[in-house]
Amino acid sequence: MPGGSRCCVQPAARGRRGTCAERTAPVQVRHLPLWEDRTRMSAPVGPTPPTDRVDAATLDAALSAALGRASGGEPELVVVEGAPGTGKSAALDRLMAAARDTSLLYGCGRSDGDPPAYDLLEQYGTEPVPERCAPPMAAQMLRRAVDAAGQIGPGPVLLVVDDLQWADPESVDALVHLLRRARGDRLLVVATTRPLGPGTHPALQRRLDTGLGRRLTLTGLDLASAGRLADRLRPELGAAVAESLWRHTGGNPLFLRSLLERTDLDLAAAAELPAPDEYGRQITDRWSRLAESARETLLAMCVLTESWLPETGTAAIGVSPAPGDLALLERAGLLLRRPGEVGIPHALTRAAVLQAADPDAVRTLHRRAAAISDGAAALDHRIAATEGTDDLLADDLAAAAQDLHDRGAHRSAARRYLQSARLCTDPAPALLRRYESMVDTLLQPTGRLSPGDAELLAAHAGSIPAAVVTGLAELAAGQWTVGYRKLRQATGIPGSGREPRPDPEGWHYRYAVLLAWAGMASDAATSDVERHLSDAVVLRGRPDPAFTGEEARVRGYLTERRLGVTGARELFAGLPDDPVRVPTAASLGLLARGVTGLRLCLLDEAIADLGELRRRVEDGAVSDISNGAFFAALACSLWLRGEWDRAAVIARQGTESFPRYEAPHLAAAQSMIASVRGDLAAADTHLGRARAFLADHPWPEPERLLLNAEVVRVLVDPDPAARHRFRPDHRVLRRMLGNRAPALWEVMFAAQALLWLDDPVGATTLIDTIGRDGSAPAWAGAVRDRLAGLVREAAGDLAGALGLLERAGTGIGDEVPWLRALTFTDLARLRHRSGAAAGEAAAEARRWFRLLGAPVPADVDRWVTAPAGPAGPVDPAPVRDSTPGWQLSEREREVLALVIQGLSHQQTARELFVTRSTVNFHLGNIYAKVGVSSRHDLTAMVRSDPAAFGILLR
Repeated sequence: MPGGSRCCVQPAARGRRGTCAERTAPVQVRHLPLWEDRTRMSAPVGPTPPTDRVDAATLDAALSAALGRASGGEPELVVVEGAPGTGKSAALDRLMAAARDTSLLYGCGRSDGDPPAYDLLEQYGTEPVPERCAPPMAAQMLRRAVDAAGQIGPGPVLLVVDDLQWADPESVDALVHLLRRARGDRLLVVATTRPLGPGTHPALQRRLDTGLGRRLTLTGLDLASAGRLADRLRPELGAAVAESLWRHTGGNPLFLRSLLERTDLDLAAAAELPAPDEYGRQITDRWSRLAESARETLLAMCVLTESWLPETGTAAIGVSPAPGDLALLERAGLLLRRPGEVGIPHALTRAAVLQAADPDAVRTLHRRAAAISDGAAALDHRIAATEGTDDLLADDLAAAAQDLHDRGAHRSAARRYLQSARLCTDPAPALLRRYESMVDTLLQPTGRLSPGDAELLAAHAGSIPAAVVTGLAELAAGQWTVGYRKLRQATGIPGSGREPRPDPEGWHYRYAVLLAWAGMASDAATSDVERHLSDAVVLRGRPDPAFTGEEARVRGYLTERRLGVTGARELFAGLPDDPVRVPTAASLGLLARGVTGLRLCLLDEAIADLGELRRRVEDGAVSDISNGAFFAALACSLWLRGEWDRAAVIARQGTESFPRYEAPHLAAAQSMIASVRGDLAAADTHLGRARAFLADHPWPEPERLLLNAEVVRVLVDPDPAARHRFRPDHRVLRRMLGNRAPALWEVMFAAQALLWLDDPVGATTLIDTIGRDGSAPAWAGAVRDRLAGLVREAAGDLAGALGLLERAGTGIGDEVPWLRALTFTDLARLRHRSGAAAGEAAAEARRWFRLLGAPVPADVDRWVTAPAGPAGPVDPAPVRDSTPGWQLSEREREVLALVIQGLSHQQTARELFVTRSTVNFHLGNIYAKVGVSSRHDLTAMVRSDPAAFGILLR
């Protein structure tokens, strides 16, 4: 295979790690780590469960069986674990050589330090993935690479992760997200790794721990294989000595071979054999006995690369192999050769050579390598060439870190800041760069501070930089109120006792933005939030893109609080109407306009704006700084339009993108979706999470959405007493009653809540605001009439209530189908109570419930055929029947809803974050359930009776 970023059919066996080296330019080895790698720290995943211990033959059989299952459409994950030299990569080579009809995606971890984010994904041939892209979004790009590979050959896709322990965590998390949704994919993922620590790739380890993958621990060669190896290398030893060596090395082929190649040792007579961990010393011994030119050549290779490079590659740093040097190194087992290239046999070989070499010689070679390199590679070589401190290099690293930070590459920025701090002579800038590293660590989706960071923060508690880091850590964990309190404990607050001035380092600006943001979400007085935001404007020195977005969001919330939702539209008045034409730099405007569109119930505008923002986030053009708010707003917009399957996909995607905690607006949106589907247990779970969060962090904006979700939950409850038990947060209702121009999205649910609380005056106050500013959609009048009719009904004026509901039934359109179903349910009830025939209204309500796939209230079915009669109870018992029609799974419904809209398999896969194979799998299940054999027949069947499928056709 000519390169690791391509797919290949019928791959040939390859040398170890060759693909990774082919893809990249020569890279340096960081000789000793400068700081602990905190960017990979994570919560422990618990004790490692028992694994299957296998020998080489059993492993080969297990991998072959897994490949067979993948060929049959059963996606599988197999992780092969073992100590260095146990034969993991050899087993991988045998699998790749045997998988003749398989399309291969090969990638390997880097042993040279901290790999760039999404390095592994790019080896699989994905388009470049910006580091700011969250792993669930990056999984989209990996999905496209897997789909492309699947089109090459007749067999399954074999996706290989060699040296998983060194792979970048972002790529591994993206792979886990892909596997979560794989259904029916002809995909086998095989990873080889040394034993993983509890903080390495925790999401993948959790998947293995819960039985969603198989972990095989390779024990090394069995006795028979060890005997054959000994017979080939040292036939004079005999079976007894071979068995002794096998027991001594534990079957580790690398250690066993190293002992068999010891010509200076009488293995048959030795009273004590060298310990296997002396492998490094053996490599050093072999290297030290070589000619000087051969030693220099091997050392230069170890400085330049971790595996393969051209035979003349070391000449670039002034080291040219003498005639015969390469052959000599190969005979010594220190070099691999293939046409035109040479490589290092094993990472342990490279480490042993670097440790044994003269440090001055290593640094000299790194200085030469730095002179011929640029960018990140040059910096890494300069670091390895430095002894002690180097302020010039420290400044260059800090400048590189700043650039990475501005581009959203926060993990790389954190590493560079740490390196810079280590090389500083002056402790003052070193401390600030430590703080900068902590900030960039916390700006990562799963970044956590180390114990050393916590000690440093405690030692400098009260300073503005320490307060920024401490506050940001609490906010990143969803502890807004705690974060606000800790921020306010800082000393030297900007503006205290003096006129605030811009801070060139940006710490005071960040401090003021975090105070405003935390205060907004902690129910601080609006005047306090305004003051914090005003300080941020005055204190802003060099713009920090990681914080300017939060500043803009706070400004939007404050404008809405002052001027109402319609007044907030002035913030994006200058944006192009077409969301595609909105500049990338103004993407935050799409968020603000889209959320405003939802709150005004201008659903087409909201879905267009938020859908374009979603596309940009998925493609990595922008990062989501809204903590999932735009996912929640898009899900709610689709929910109100009756596109519940798409809404569920969006809400789930938002939740997966923020693993630290479930944001309250996302929990509320998911509760609404579950409620109307009839899954009340799930609805209650999501409501409980939203309530728990907001009890500690009373954030007014999500509290309004929580109220909506609570009202929807009661509306669908089969128990009439649920309305009498309803106890919302009265603070939310009071705020809405005090708002001069509340939004329709909240008014139509809050007015219903006030009616249940026996406050018809408050309900009427809100109802009268509907449509007052002229920005409401055409169906808003019908909503106003429905709610006003319910007020009349509660007052005992059935005739007045019926007249208003009749008018509402005429005016409510199919743009909001669930509201239409509710309106005709209320109309049928009032007709029945008034003694009129309710069948026509009830039939219309039932039709819309069934089209939506929602449970139909039992009274609605009864009213369809019930004759006109005397008045019934005010609260009919809405005991639900099961929805008729085909019983499709949630995933099958999601696929069907998109296919019926005319989306291709590829478009459907992108929308659902799955592969084309998964789409085919679910479609195949649907075909089998309904008895058709083609997409054409399925579409015709759904269009002839959409209610049987719970599909809303537009």
